Amino acid sequence: MEQDMGELVEKLKSFQQQSTIYAGELKRAHECEEERYKKLEETHNSMQEIYTETIRVMAEIMDSRSKFTKGHSERVRKYCELIGQRLYLSEEEIRVLDTAATLHDIGRMGVEQTIWEKPGKLTDTEFEAVKSHATTGEKMLSPIPFLNKVAEIIRHHHEKYDGTGYPDCINGENIPLTARILAVADAFDAMTSERSYRERIDPDVAIEELKSLSGTQFDPMVIKAFVSIWKKMYT
Repeated sequence: MEQDMGELVEKLKSFQQQSTIYAGELKRAHECEEERYKKLEETHNSMQEIYTETIRVMAEIMDSRSKFTKGHSERVRKYCELIGQRLYLSEEEIRVLDTAATLHDIGRMGVEQTIWEKPGKLTDTEFEAVKSHATTGEKMLSPIPFLNKVAEIIRHHHEKYDGTGYPDCINGENIPLTARILAVADAFDAMTSERSYRERIDPDVAIEELKSLSGTQFDPMVIKAFVSIWKKMYT
């Protein structure tokens, strides 16, 4: 019996020693994994900073092509962010929307600048060229994996709530909510900014125009959210 107890004690000691060694190995492995994760996080943050700065520069280049669009993308981005917050979008949804708003006119690079700055009415051919900027923007961004959602929003930001927009003539909630938000923000800034074919419209008049198009061109829910905070957005 004493011999059996002695063997059991020795086995317990051996198990304790092995457990201590194993625990030490686990601790070292955990520390290595933490260090590896920290380096990956630092790399990811650096890439995000580069990515954000690249997007900002791209937007500035687009907007600087014409005096009529200077600052347009940044204002639209701010409007979209506030509307998104008002509609309780998640942080990730707002992040994607911010990027889409910043790059929503990137497809304009594929359209002759003279068309954008034409002071008079566009011909049917010119208007078709203008409409193409939505799909062109999508094609430019969709091959980039982390911009897939952004590309989808850009494709649909000229759809209309009643289904008469472009490029796909989809309606209502078939249009991504983020694209419906971008449509309102884009329209408001376009109306309240000077354009080659007209003077800027007073914000109060622009708001009434948006409200009159609620349910036809624009999502009533988005219009309601916009109207409730538009003074904050405009200032």
